[in-house]
Amino acid sequence: MRMNRRPVHGPPALHPLPDRGLRHERPLAKDASETRAVKGLLQVAERALSEKNNAAVALKIYRFLETKCAGTPLAEYVSQGISRTERRLGAASTLDPA
Repeated sequence: MRMNRRPVHGPPALHPLPDRGLRHERPLAKDASETRAVKGLLQVAERALSEKNNAAVALKIYRFLETKCAGTPLAEYVSQGISRTERRLGAASTLDPA
């Protein structure tokens, strides 16, 4: 019987990125200028940002990309994503009565 899902090696909290972004992370480990992998992770971050209560996940992905893609042409998109995500997290924290 063939399994369609890849095995999980530990709890999800130990993974540097959410499950849906891991396949894009591997090529970046070899070559930080791998454009397709960066664009794929940017899409994952945008999707996480658009989903309710996932802005922190999006920020985690953008921060990962920031460390890997400094100096590449896509670094501007990453910094814009960080700014948008931080604004969203800031707006959410002002609305949250704690």
